[in-house]
Amino acid sequence: MTSFSIITVTRNNNAGLHRTARSIANQTHKDYEWIIIDGDSQDSTKDYLKAQKMTQKWVSEPDDGLYDAMNKGLDLAENDYIIFMNSGDCFAHIKTLEHVTKPAVSQPALIYGDSFELENNNKLYPKRAKHINYKDALMTHHQSIYYNRRKIGSLRYNTAYKIAADYDFTQRFLKKTHDSAYIDSPLCIFEIGGVSMINHRHGRQETYKIRHNLKLVSPFHNKLIHGKQIIASFLRQYWPFFYRLLRRF
Repeated sequence: MTSFSIITVTRNNNAGLHRTARSIANQTHKDYEWIIIDGDSQDSTKDYLKAQKMTQKWVSEPDDGLYDAMNKGLDLAENDYIIFMNSGDCFAHIKTLEHVTKPAVSQPALIYGDSFELENNNKLYPKRAKHINYKDALMTHHQSIYYNRRKIGSLRYNTAYKIAADYDFTQRFLKKTHDSAYIDSPLCIFEIGGVSMINHRHGRQETYKIRHNLKLVSPFHNKLIHGKQIIASFLRQYWPFFYRLLRRF
């Protein structure tokens, strides 16, 4: 049976941690470990960690940001597939892990699927994943990607990137392992407003640099992608209806 390491990074978001805990506890597939990496929270998170019964694998200490904390989680993970569900993140439904076990039988390096995006109006909008070879940005939300732990090996997140290290990590992972499986349904609920969504400009600059450093596309193509992302950001801010409509495809 396929086992999962669910890694949750949190800091001063005890309410979000509770939402993630409920989503994990409600999963019909129970072969998982839950790893919590807390960045020395100053709210009630530490009290919750000491009292909760779902995991013994947690640490609460200062870190060097989100991706440093995610690397700590990778170091603790022991199961077949790794999924990052950070504080406030939720699975799309109670059978998400059960659905992922089906393609996991053949042990592909990476399993990914679609997502739901939760907007400020509390409505869910479907977001289809791109093809695995999509280079513009991450092909789907990070919470809808499952990495084969054994094939990760010593690969870790580059903490020099503050917004797009997940994109860099995934592209480097795919360079060394090419087999993947796609699930044609949402696997997570992504809440709009996280770090990557707020820092649009910085994120675009980092993905531009990553595409250049990894030689994912030609320099001309890289500039075209960057321009397209600027337009998309403009639409998201001023014409969100048309932006959501385009995001479905």
